[in-house]
Order: sequence, then structure tokens, then C-alpha cells
Amino acid sequence: MVYVSDIRNTTYVNFVRSVTLPSGTTYRYVFAPPLDPTNSYLLLIHGFPETSYEWSHQITYFTEQGYGVIVPDLLGCGGTDTPSDLTPYSFNNMATDVGQILDCEGVEKVIGISHDLGSPLLSRFVTNQPSRFTAVAFLGNATLARFGHEAVGFWSFHNEDSAAKVFDQHLDSFSNLCFTRNTALWVDHLASTGAMQQWLMQDKMATD
Repeated sequence: MVYVSDIRNTTYVNFVRSVTLPSGTTYRYVFAPPLDPTNSYLLLIHGFPETSYEWSHQITYFTEQGYGVIVPDLLGCGGTDTPSDLTPYSFNNMATDVGQILDCEGVEKVIGISHDLGSPLLSRFVTNQPSRFTAVAFLGNATLARFGHEAVGFWSFHNEDSAAKVFDQHLDSFSNLCFTRNTALWVDHLASTGAMQQWLMQDKMATD
């Protein structure tokens, strides 16, 4: 039995652990058991360009409510390995990886919750291993109908062969734009096709 006094005031970093999977890939993830063995585990899958820390407030809230949580840094993110070969990054392969993390913790069933780019991964995981899920929730309805403007135009640049080099050369500019407090900048410089590339090539920085 885990007691609520053991969970409250426990910081995100105290829940972090890592495991090396049979593939040789090492994943970092957050793990906390439920307060009662009959309570559910929540599998929280982050989006782009995030890590498990995206869910830090939810981790605090749900662990205090008695839920167990498993929150991986996805492949190439945070403290998880970043293979140079692209094959491991397929949704099928990453779904297998996440399933093996659950196996390592002895967790059979979860409620799957995803945000942004985590949603197609969760969808693939549910498709491949449906018996592991008691419920799922997909967050982030980034559609033209909802916003009234293009929402994810920046993704087209990710498909270009030059993208990796540009990101490497202008990483500070990219991080600054993604995590600025002035989120109005996202409409003009992330949402519109071609706008993010122009921002990066000019090494722009948000002022707030």
C-alpha cells in the first residue's frame, strides 16, 4: 500500500527513473504507483516539442488523487536515447517500446491520455494492443474550423531534408519561439506554412 503522505510534496524529479529495453534503447520516464492497487494507472504521452515534464502538474494532481502514473520521455526527447537511425522512430516501434516500459513495471492495463504528436502514437498503441487499455483520451483539437487559421503549418518544414541541419544551427531560436510567453507569436511564426523556417534562418528571438 502507498500512502498519500508518501506522494504529497514529492517533486517530479523524484518520480523519474530509466530502463534499457531489449532493443538496447534506454528510456527515461516518470513512474508512481497508485495509492491503492485497485486504482488505475494513467499513461500520459507528451507532444512536440515536449518531454514528460509537460505533464508535471497533472502528475502532481493525479498522484494525490490516488492514481498511478507512467509518463515516458518519447524517443529522441528529454532523457531518452536519440538514435541516428530513423527506423526506431516509427509509431509501431515506439508503441512496442512503451508497452515494454509497462511490462517492466508490471502494469497490465492503463488509461491512455495523449497530447499533440503523442496522439498518433497512442492511437497506434491502442490499435496494436487494445487489451491493455480501459479508456483513452486524445487532447489537442488543432483544426482550421476551431482556430479560424492554419494551425500546424510548421510541420511541412519537418519533412524537408534540410530541416535537421537548420534546427541544429538555430536551436536557441527554435526553443525560444516554442516556449515564449508571448503565444500570439505562434499564429504568425509557427502556424503558417513557411513562417517557422523564416524565423529560424533569421535567428529571431521573442522578447518575452
